[in-house]
This record gives sequence, C-alpha cells and structure tokens, in this order.
Amino acid sequence: MYDNFTLVTCSYNTPDVTLKMLTSFLKYHPKVKHIYISENSTNLETSTLLDKYKIPYISRPGSTHTDAVDITLPQIHTKYALLVDTDIIFHRNVEPLYHIMRKHNVAVMGELCGSRGGYNLYTRIHPWFMWIDIEQINRHGIRFKDLKRIESTGSEKFYGNNPLMLENDGRTKYDVGATFYEDIKLAGLNIYAYKADPKYFTHYEGMSWHKNCGYDKLQFIGIRTALQYKRDTGNLDINTLTHHNFEMPHE
Repeated sequence: MYDNFTLVTCSYNTPDVTLKMLTSFLKYHPKVKHIYISENSTNLETSTLLDKYKIPYISRPGSTHTDAVDITLPQIHTKYALLVDTDIIFHRNVEPLYHIMRKHNVAVMGELCGSRGGYNLYTRIHPWFMWIDIEQINRHGIRFKDLKRIESTGSEKFYGNNPLMLENDGRTKYDVGATFYEDIKLAGLNIYAYKADPKYFTHYEGMSWHKNCGYDKLQFIGIRTALQYKRDTGNLDINTLTHHNFEMPHE
C-alpha cells in the first residue's frame, strides 16, 4: 500500500490538532512514505512544529480548504489518496479500505451525506475522510470544486475557513465536496459508500469555528466537542513523532 498511497490534509491555524492527527496516523502506519499537507495557516505556529518534526508540507498562507484541495489533488503522484481533515483521530490501520478501492476499481469512497443541519444539500461523500483514485479523476479532468455551480446556488459561505450559519432560502446548496461527487457520478465512475467512522477514526467536527460563529447553540457544541477531543487525545503525545523517510510533496 505505502508505495501507492498518499495521506492528504489541509491545516489552518490548528497546530496541536494537526500534529495529533498525524501522531495517530503514524502510530498505525509507521511505513507511510507519502504525506501531503497544505499548510494554509495565517501564522507560523503550525509550520514551526512541522519543521521541528521534519514533516513535509506545502505553504499556502490564508488559502481556503477547498481551494487548497483543488490545487493539491492534480499534484498527487500516487494512484490513491486519503483526504482527511486535521480534526480526526485514527483508531487503526486503513489498509483494508485501500484493498476495497483496488478490488472494486473505485474512483471515490466514503460515507454518503445529503441534507443536514436544516439545509437542503446535494449528495456528497464526507470530505473529512474520503478515498480518491487520483489517476481516474485526473484522467477525466475532474476538479474538487466547480465555482460556477457553487455561486449559482448561493453556496459560497459553505466554502470559507470559518463557515457561518446561512439564511435558509430553501434552495438546495453545494457543501464542500458535492460538485466533486456530482462530476464523478456524471463521468460514470465507480462510487463506493462506506462508513468508516467510528471503526477507523473519530471526527471532532467544528471545534474551531463552532466556538466563534456567534450562535449560542453551535458555540456550546464546539466547546463540548473540544472537551471530548481533549479527553480522547490525552494519551497522544506529539513528541513521539520522529523523522520518517517521507518524499517531499510536489507543487
């Protein structure tokens, strides 16, 4: 698996969260060769830590998550990639999922999601844990986002680094990853629905932006999630990160 697989993530002003995700991943995948981090932070805290532990990354200060992924995917040089958010923690080795991708010739795999949070949303695969056959999507020229469809449906605010609650006008919106899923489906490529959470990982959604969104209910959820994350990751020590033989990402 390790010669043909890249872990892809985007980091934005969450240095400890980023390092703890990597710590949990390397705990179960010590032979990994390819990690691609788009470091989008507006300060040097994360890059300083990544340099300390000799974790390679590409610096894109201030870039949004979606823009960074859109730039990154065509630059991946392995056949397969696992796109994850930094606020997940791995619980086991993901090699069985890699073999599902190969067996079924799948272009994209993960948990299907539709409408949520009171909004009518187009179907997507959760972008915080999404398997991608890079060769297939590049062959068909599929990009991670289509700005024209996003703008035509008033979906732009879903794509910021700190998404806020939108006025619900009843229209169906595109959330992150939805135009990507739609284009893969339109191309006739294989899609495999698989729920890997909580067996393979836990996602601690919205710890950063929930606390700062200005909505009491979401602020409470964000604080509660952050406390749970702290309890669950108490035994993860980022100082256990050691230098691995990573290949430098391409830009």
